[in-house]
Amino acid sequence: MKLITLFALILLPVLAQAEKIRVVTEHLAPYQIFDADGKLSGFMTEVVLAIFEVAGDEPDIQVLPWKRAFRIATQEKNVMIYSIAQTPERKDKFHWVGQASEEPLYLWSLASHSYTKSSNISDYKHYRIASLRGSNVATYLRNNDFSFLVELNSEQNILPMLQLNRVDFVSGSYQLVKHRADMANIPMEQLTPVVTIPEVTMSPSIALSINSDPKLVQRMKNAFNKLERSGKLQVIRNKWLGVD
Repeated sequence: MKLITLFALILLPVLAQAEKIRVVTEHLAPYQIFDADGKLSGFMTEVVLAIFEVAGDEPDIQVLPWKRAFRIATQEKNVMIYSIAQTPERKDKFHWVGQASEEPLYLWSLASHSYTKSSNISDYKHYRIASLRGSNVATYLRNNDFSFLVELNSEQNILPMLQLNRVDFVSGSYQLVKHRADMANIPMEQLTPVVTIPEVTMSPSIALSINSDPKLVQRMKNAFNKLERSGKLQVIRNKWLGVD
C-alpha cells in the first residue's frame, strides 16, 4: 500500500502539469490535410502530435481559415498555431517552439507559356501572381509593390486560376505545388518553376501565443528539441517530404 502511495506521489507533478491546449491551423497540403477517413493528418500535424505526446499535454486542434487562426493565436492565451512562417513582422508576436523544415519558394507558370526568364524577381512585378491570402509570400509580394497580386482564400483555387489563364504565375514550394496539382488533377509536367522568391522560404514552424504560460512554452520547446535530438523529427520529415 505504501509503495502504491509513493508511486502516485511521484506521478502527481507530471499529471498536474498536463493541460488541454487549443491548437489552430489551416488546411495546407501536405502539412495539414484530411485523410480518406476525414481525420486530420499531414507532415506538421504529425510533428505537433509527437510534441504533445512528449510534453504530456492534450491538443484540441481546430482547422480554420488562416486569417481567423492567426487572429485567435495573437489575441488569446495558451494557443498553439501551425504551420506558421517566422517572418520579421511576426517575430515578436509569438513564442516560437520550433521550425520543422525549410524549402525554397518559387513563382511557377504553365510549361506551355514561354516567358522571358530572369533571376531577378522584380522583373515579374507587372504580371498577375496568385498566392494564398495572409501567407508570408503574399505579404512579401505586397510589401515589394507587386501590382497585380491576387490573394485567394483557398489553396484549391490557386492552380485552376493558372490553368484558366486568369493569372500568369502562382507561388509555392515544390511540395505545395505538387499537392495542389494532385488535387486539381494537373500533371506536374505542365508546370515549371520560373524564379526563386528571395528572402522567403517555406519554413513551417510551430508557435504559441505571446501571452502563454511560460511553463507551457518551455514544455513545448523542450518537447520539440527532444524530437529533433532523437531523430524522430527527421523520420517524420522523410515520410512526408521525402527529403534528408
